[in-house]
Amino acid sequence: MKRLFFYFSILILVLCLLSCRPKLMKVVFAESSRPIEGLKDLVLTKGDPVAYDELMIACLSEDYFEEYLGYSFYMAHRYNYPPAYWGVYTCLIVSSESYGNKIDERTKEMALNYLKRGADLKDYNSLRILSSLYKVGKYVPRDTIRSQQLGEEMKKAYALRKQTKNKQ
Repeated sequence: MKRLFFYFSILILVLCLLSCRPKLMKVVFAESSRPIEGLKDLVLTKGDPVAYDELMIACLSEDYFEEYLGYSFYMAHRYNYPPAYWGVYTCLIVSSESYGNKIDERTKEMALNYLKRGADLKDYNSLRILSSLYKVGKYVPRDTIRSQQLGEEMKKAYALRKQTKNKQ
């Protein structure tokens, strides 16, 4: 009986180990597919903004905010890539407020600084989020005038982004 229990325990352990293999995550766009490891390499070795954007979609759709945070820091500091500042803000806020937690002051200030830097660089998402924060007074003092100013800058940034994409 003890042997039967021992073999049964070994079988359960082996089945558990085999079922816990990590899956290779791929990003699929239209007809192309690039493995996430390749995207990470392109971001780290070349600062490739397209790879960073694809990595953002992959990580955020799979709730890998903490992993994406490292790549956002890297792109923000190494290449001064405007969308990466929004990425840092998003990851810090989502990670800090997950599981019913409340964000602490230091993390909130750091996240806001990154968001404001992205807005200074005319990143559309940074401008959009910062405008809405000022409008409702979340994390910053309520300031509808500043919210409207950021909204106007956001419209200009959107028009510029749309114009740039049409040229390509």
